[in-house]
Amino acid sequence: MTKAPDQISQEPQPTAADGSVDVVVIGAGIGGLTAAWRLTQAGLSTVVLEASEQVGGRLLNHASLAGPVEVGGEWLGPTQDHVLSLTKELDLSLVETYRRGRHFFEANGRKFKYRGDFPVLGINLLHGLDACQLYARLKLMAMRVSVEAPWKSKNAAQWDRQSVGAWLERNSLTRGGRDLFSLVFRTLACIEPEEMSVLSLLTHIHSIGGATRVTSVSHGGQKWRVEGGSQRIALSLAERLGDKVRLGSPVRSVAAGDGFMRVATDHSEHTCKRVVVAVPLPMTDQIDFTPPLPEVVMSMVRDAAMGAVTKCNLVYPTAFWREQGLSGRIYSADDGLVQAVFDNTPTGSDKGVLVSLVTGGLQRDFAKKTPEERRASLEHSIARFLGPQALHSVEYLEQDWTQERWIGGGYTPFLPPQGLLKYGPALRRASIHGVEFVGSDYAVRHAGFMDGAVDSAEAAARKIAAELADVTGTSFATFPR
Repeated sequence: MTKAPDQISQEPQPTAADGSVDVVVIGAGIGGLTAAWRLTQAGLSTVVLEASEQVGGRLLNHASLAGPVEVGGEWLGPTQDHVLSLTKELDLSLVETYRRGRHFFEANGRKFKYRGDFPVLGINLLHGLDACQLYARLKLMAMRVSVEAPWKSKNAAQWDRQSVGAWLERNSLTRGGRDLFSLVFRTLACIEPEEMSVLSLLTHIHSIGGATRVTSVSHGGQKWRVEGGSQRIALSLAERLGDKVRLGSPVRSVAAGDGFMRVATDHSEHTCKRVVVAVPLPMTDQIDFTPPLPEVVMSMVRDAAMGAVTKCNLVYPTAFWREQGLSGRIYSADDGLVQAVFDNTPTGSDKGVLVSLVTGGLQRDFAKKTPEERRASLEHSIARFLGPQALHSVEYLEQDWTQERWIGGGYTPFLPPQGLLKYGPALRRASIHGVEFVGSDYAVRHAGFMDGAVDSAEAAARKIAAELADVTGTSFATFPR
């Protein structure tokens, strides 16, 4: 049975046993835990120090009347081979995101039903064509950007100076087309178009294999969920690592010298040969490094900001929308509370669950309301599509990621315009003074996704195992790829 978060070991008071391990991993999200597990499989001793009282980082399940529901990272899809392989290794089952029936789309004051992944019919023809030409143009531009070194790409300086918002104003033909594009952008980036550069967007599009890899439910990044909730990936890894995982252990300092590294928390000090830092990029500023990290790295950390997102789950007595031949999926370019709604009902539950992602500037206004006001406003927005039954949820669960002390927002950090050109080489510099930086924030492929975190962590673990083998002359075991 998978351990609940409060059953993982709490950090003990300092003892001699704290002394020495091969590798200290900072952060017990999916990236940190994967790195620790792969290093353990390679025969290296590890300890994982997690600041919060739970494992998973941006993966989090909440118990509900319907069963466990995801309030953090959730979906998986084809081409995400690293995380799919990991779930198989951990004997976790995947279930398809519910998509049977018709979906709702709303734009320019008009809502309609459709089938499939995209509302081809029903949208104003000119607005639809405009949105399509914007996507097509960006896809072609993205293919010309190197994901490994986007700052070296042709036109990089021009694209990094220009915000996505400014680019839309210049290249869209209709207000409706801009609104359709902005709907997808806010849902995926959790920021406003003016806050990201064109180069950053193009790099992200190339990294994930095209925008449809994310927006498609039937064939893209939202195809599957982990049965029992995505946090089970982290919980399963933590269970295998056992007392190597220490909760409530914020790392205060990392010092290198005399051929060893020392990692200190409030209650213990650990000596090691290598350190893996697996925390959100902006949280790196919470750790004191000796010698200091290069100034360009610290400047990048300070300039990076997390997006704004609240994930809201409404539980109903039944999944009444299914009885009406509806999927529960809603996209609205007019109403930010329902810009992206999905059926989030746990497998086998007799209840129904709808999940909504409130992001960007709209999230900041949403957060100013009371929980009761947020619940009521969300119910009323959904009722415009699914009818009066949507007004009578039996439970409301929400997660405002901007209020998480050790996370700071979601889904992933972003750099302001001109930031990628300035900091790109530092972002791709994964190793500094014996410290490896891992996670979805540093991933080249599937950046911002669970798959990117796993890929980044496994690459770092292979590198460390090989380096320590060279130093000690020991041949470490090879872990599965």
